[in-house]
Amino acid sequence: MPYHPGDLLLDKYRIEKTLGQGAFGEVYLVTHRVLGVARALKVLKRDTPGLGSRDYSEAQARFQLEAQLGALEYAAGAPAPAAGL
Repeated sequence: MPYHPGDLLLDKYRIEKTLGQGAFGEVYLVTHRVLGVARALKVLKRDTPGLGSRDYSEAQARFQLEAQLGALEYAAGAPAPAAGL
């Protein structure tokens, strides 16, 4: 990491640009390769200096919660972010 424009993730999401980054992750604007739909995709950083396994587990739990909340928004009519990395 980090990923760059044009990189392909999971063989289906093309990186368009970086939207933001924080201590635990990076958020990218991606386009689904087949559907042509734009999404925000968050990738957890595992190689952050000083990030222990407990911190990483907490970040994973928050990441999972964000994905679940995004799915609820999708069900309500707002586009869901891509999750899964």
